[in-house]
Amino acid sequence: MKEVEDGNGLQLTGTKYRCWLDVDAGTLKAYADQIGEQVATQEKLATQLQSRLDNKRYIENAPKAIVAETHEQLQEAEDAIERLKAEQARFS
Repeated sequence: MKEVEDGNGLQLTGTKYRCWLDVDAGTLKAYADQIGEQVATQEKLATQLQSRLDNKRYIENAPKAIVAETHEQLQEAEDAIERLKAEQARFS
């Protein structure tokens, strides 16, 4: 380990020290692309769930437990999107 002013790779922000993981740019890009794909998947899921909840017939006819589960799934998808976008911002 050596002390430097500015490093290369991925800066660790969860510590009081200025430190970086020595990770090559290709690996960082691949990880950022993977996060982008996960965001797209969660956004598609959230759109589908919101569409379902916007359908009055679904709300009226589906068992209340299923409607509640759909609300929970939508919240989980939205939380995942927020978490993934925050992670993605670290690589922009």
